[in-house]
Amino acid sequence: MTDGVERSAFAALSAGGKNQVMVLGVGTAEGGPVQTAPGQYLTDATGARVFSKLDVDGLKALGDAGVPVATLTLDDADVKWVQRKAQSHLQVVEQADARLRWKDQGYWFVIPLALLMSLWFRKGWTLRWSV
Repeated sequence: MTDGVERSAFAALSAGGKNQVMVLGVGTAEGGPVQTAPGQYLTDATGARVFSKLDVDGLKALGDAGVPVATLTLDDADVKWVQRKAQSHLQVVEQADARLRWKDQGYWFVIPLALLMSLWFRKGWTLRWSV
């Protein structure tokens, strides 16, 4: 959830893999004053009120880079959007994992283990370990 995106973050956010980044924009393009307490607003060094605006152009550029982007809404459309995106991404990841076949090569460990365990039956072997 953000109101703007740094241009340098595009590469990190659009990188593929098992994890998916979804960006949900909060705010409006017109913006509004940042309220710190009831009746009190954040001011800059000159005493002017600080306005927080939604960086629409930055979020559009991020969407063009391949990152799913939406804005916060008053109804539950944004929640449904997040659910749809997450479910579709999980399905893609599950399908990719299903194509990978685990190759069990553990039986190669049995031969050295059997040789080591054969020494355990020597007379006095366990006594040397305990003394």
